Amino acid sequence: MSFTVVPSTKKNSVVLGDKNNYYIENLNMLKDISPNSKFLIILRDPRDVYCSYKGIAELKSESSYIPQLADNSDSFTNDWIDNQFKILQFLKKINQKQFTVINYEDLIIDSRTELSKVGNFLKLPFEEQILFYYKTNDEPKALLDWKKKTLQPPDSSSIGRYKKLLSLNEIQIIESKTFELYEQLKRDVFNV
Repeated sequence: MSFTVVPSTKKNSVVLGDKNNYYIENLNMLKDISPNSKFLIILRDPRDVYCSYKGIAELKSESSYIPQLADNSDSFTNDWIDNQFKILQFLKKINQKQFTVINYEDLIIDSRTELSKVGNFLKLPFEEQILFYYKTNDEPKALLDWKKKTLQPPDSSSIGRYKKLLSLNEIQIIESKTFELYEQLKRDVFNV
């Protein structure tokens, strides 16, 4: 598990953050542990999410921490849909001021603007060094097998990778099952 610690504007407090699929199964527990928590949701094109899953599945890792992810487009789409509904159900239980959503593609293309939004949401001042997180990355070595990109700056080639990496059949399966929900989430729910 990787945490980023950022000094808060309040004396003796810190902001802890971690991006990990594990938490989708434990959102209520996180809320119980820290009732004033804030949640940042990153919405990404499901076709590219599946590309990332496939990349992790192809790794030859000895790490016991490597995530166990769906290994085919059918399983992936079922998991993706299930995860979106878990998040939506959870968000109905908390105050709207406790969560915000950003679009992954916007974060990669215009990191400064999106991270400024995140800072505003967390009531933290924007600091230039956040754009260079990869230079001071302290990701544990046991997790670096599948998190090597955290040692690099944002890369826009991660957007639309599915066009090169997925078969037409995989794209059709993912689009047919997820795209109505994905577009609805972007448009009506998350306004991204």
